[in-house]
Amino acid sequence: MYDSIVVGAGPSGGRISANLSSKGYKVLMIDLKSEIGIPNHCSGLVDERVVNIVGQDLVASGKGALEVVKHITGNRNIVRKRGGIIPIGPTELGLENIFLVGDAAGLNKATTGGGLYAALKSADSLSMAINKGSNILENYKKIWYNNFGKEILRDYEMRKILDKMEKYYKLWVPYVLTNVRGINAIGDVDYPSKILLYLMASSPLKINEIIKNFILLSNRNHNYSK
Repeated sequence: MYDSIVVGAGPSGGRISANLSSKGYKVLMIDLKSEIGIPNHCSGLVDERVVNIVGQDLVASGKGALEVVKHITGNRNIVRKRGGIIPIGPTELGLENIFLVGDAAGLNKATTGGGLYAALKSADSLSMAINKGSNILENYKKIWYNNFGKEILRDYEMRKILDKMEKYYKLWVPYVLTNVRGINAIGDVDYPSKILLYLMASSPLKINEIIKNFILLSNRNHNYSK
């Protein structure tokens, strides 16, 4: 008899399995793949926060890293191609004694599709809720929201704004490009909303230029496929 059954041995599944096991829970972790982590599904940036959570050894051990390095250093031979759907947007975090973490809960940044840090934080949030003993789902929701959920919701709202503004890319892309130095200074791969707040705060300095460009764009047919 197991206390918990974890379906999926990815970052969030592995994290919560380790967390619960360390607290004395008997955990069964199952996965479709015959070899855990192969093929590697993470092709994004692994930042210091993730390294601090899982350790340098786990970050560096995934297959596929060599292919990325070869590509960056000039080897243009494509070894293989892979793709998949990245779920985004608010969803229920569970029902009764079944809980969702990471990709299964759509806990990815809607701005970039990245979700490694969110996967680990959601696993930690659920672990803390389980350790509280009662009202697990409600506690999970509260802990997740305070841990990182607020940022995921902000990113989702940003995604909707960007989608609506796509046809006006000739307006906002040049504006962003003129603020690259500031973006690099305050930008945070795990907290994209900081960039939006920075751009909103700096926009009054160039409001006349923005209005002028907006009028020019509005007065002519705009083909955003070019």
